[in-house]
Amino acid sequence: MNIEVKKENGNTVICLNTRLDSTTAGELDEVIQKEVQAVENNMIVDLKNVDFVSSIGLRVLVSAYKSLDGKQMIIKNANSSIIEVLKLSGLLSLFTVE
Repeated sequence: MNIEVKKENGNTVICLNTRLDSTTAGELDEVIQKEVQAVENNMIVDLKNVDFVSSIGLRVLVSAYKSLDGKQMIIKNANSSIIEVLKLSGLLSLFTVE
């Protein structure tokens, strides 16, 4: 599995270790939908080891954000290319980026 889930200070942290594209988006979506009900504080998606996010990957992140019922979605360790994609798509304001 290229996705690791852990709990830190009441936050659910999802670490991806691969590209976020059509081959991995389904797996991430399944993990997020399983974890979203157990989120105590916020959901953190750590993109430290991700070098590419496709449009379907963006859809999974937006779907997760909508499922959080008012809790924050934090995008952590995204590279400048991913942040630029979020800006250009108009989605940057949905997420807290660290």
